[in-house]
Amino acid sequence: MLPFLAGTVRDSVKMAAMENKWQQRKNEITKSLKEKYGNSEKARSAIQYLQFQVELEQNRESNYQAEIGAKIRSGAPLTP
Repeated sequence: MLPFLAGTVRDSVKMAAMENKWQQRKNEITKSLKEKYGNSEKARSAIQYLQFQVELEQNRESNYQAEIGAKIRSGAPLTP
C-alpha cells in the first residue's frame, strides 16, 4: 500500500508543479499581449482565446484521468 500512496503523492506533486509552470507561462503570455496591444479589443480577444485553450486542455486531461479511473475500477484492460 505504501508504494501506491508514494506514487500518488509523487504524481500529485508533479501535476501541481506542471500546473504552476503553466500558470507562470500563461501570465507571461498575457502580460506580453497586453504590452503589445494595450487594452484593445484585439488583446482582450487574444487573452480570452488563450484562456479558452487552457480550459479546454484541462477538460481533456480531466476526462482522460476519469476514463482511466473508470477502467481500473471496472477491471477493463487499459489500452495505449
